[in-house]
Amino acid sequence: MKLPYLSLLLLLTLNSKGQNQNIKKFNYAFENDGKIYVNSESEKKTYLIAKGSDPYLSPDGKKIAYTDYFGSDGRRIAILDLNSKIKDTLNIHNNNYYGPVWSPDGNYIAFNLFEGNNWIIKIIDKNYNQITTIGTSNHSYYSPSWTTNSKNLIMQDLDSIYFFSLDGRLKSKYNLREVTDGHGNSSSTNFQITPDNKYLLFNGDSDDPSSGDGPSYAIYSCELSNMKITRITPKGMDCTGLFFKDYNNILFGALKNKSKYVSIYSIIFTSKEIKLLFEKGNQITSSMY
Repeated sequence: MKLPYLSLLLLLTLNSKGQNQNIKKFNYAFENDGKIYVNSESEKKTYLIAKGSDPYLSPDGKKIAYTDYFGSDGRRIAILDLNSKIKDTLNIHNNNYYGPVWSPDGNYIAFNLFEGNNWIIKIIDKNYNQITTIGTSNHSYYSPSWTTNSKNLIMQDLDSIYFFSLDGRLKSKYNLREVTDGHGNSSSTNFQITPDNKYLLFNGDSDDPSSGDGPSYAIYSCELSNMKITRITPKGMDCTGLFFKDYNNILFGALKNKSKYVSIYSIIFTSKEIKLLFEKGNQITSSMY
């Protein structure tokens, strides 16, 4: 009488393992020419998955959040399951919210939302139910990022850089001009903290020859203990975007030597060794698995 039960248990176990083996995890997501792509290093393949911008791969590599455009000028955040292909949009009564940023633990998504006359930073939980405003609602904040423990959100208002806890308490604050040392920035400038909380990384203008109408940009680090600024990327690279995965994988897009298109690179923090990841692309993010 026990054999059929054991056989059924074995079949269910094998079936469960087979299903898990069929679940894909992706390593990178990026944008190119208004289209979003994901890449699997194990398969050595890149897939076109949607139209949009600001792609942000979930830490486990199974989902992607991105800015989805609709109507004449609307934008919203969509989340796509990369295995089931099921697409959800955040249920928010607003037609101008964008730029999703997944927390490293995968439990929250931060984003920008225009409300009243201000840009507000909000977070939503992984079940897309509970929405929380971070910072004061009558003040504009921009370009959120996370501390690596997922307990604090980093944002800026063109004058200061703020660290807020998830319950809205201000944890620390830095003068933006001291951190950037005069390297020009804008509301899109994103500041990212290293896991040891020693450095803030950012994209700021440089004195390199411009590859377009505006200034050329480079990636810098600011050592918070003494406000020492160090350029990370070399001359000849006009950089855009920034994603800090770890000290050996700082990802960014760049026009190199006045190339006609942006390519995606990885650079090591200490040695400054550079590797080309994708010949064409921008707005690179990575999973953490």
